[in-house]
Amino acid sequence: MTNPQRASVNQRLYFCRLHLDMLQNELKSEQIPKHILEQSLGESILLHLVLTYRAYLREICYAYTSRTGQFNNVHSLEVFISAQGQRSAEVEELLNLENGSSWLSKLLWEFENLESEESAVAKPSKVNLISIRVEDEADQLLSFDALHATYQHLATIIENQRSTMEEW
Repeated sequence: MTNPQRASVNQRLYFCRLHLDMLQNELKSEQIPKHILEQSLGESILLHLVLTYRAYLREICYAYTSRTGQFNNVHSLEVFISAQGQRSAEVEELLNLENGSSWLSKLLWEFENLESEESAVAKPSKVNLISIRVEDEADQLLSFDALHATYQHLATIIENQRSTMEEW
């Protein structure tokens, strides 16, 4: 039986690739400053990467239980699958990646940090000022190279895990 979640994951991977190509082309054109492009398109790519990951969690869930759910992280998927009396090697691998200092934990941390930044934005003042951000580690995670590497890791793990899920 075909996993209906697979199409969603593939579409999200395509969106990531599309945005990465846009970022790369815009960086080459040098019409917009690099830091603005990386923050703007980088945040979009970050969102698509996280949505791809979450869609992939639903794909794993369906593969093991023929049901779907909403999962923000692999811990919630592990609880759901365990409640169904199932264990998943794919979930175990993702747990290790989420809990360590891997590309996946950095991706999820950056996304959570982005969400908390948005909720902590101060009320606008009456004076219109242009804010200038100093580049920090979070900005480096939004660079083309970092986002491209994260995309490659995510696409590779999905491809590898899909091949083992198909075997059983």
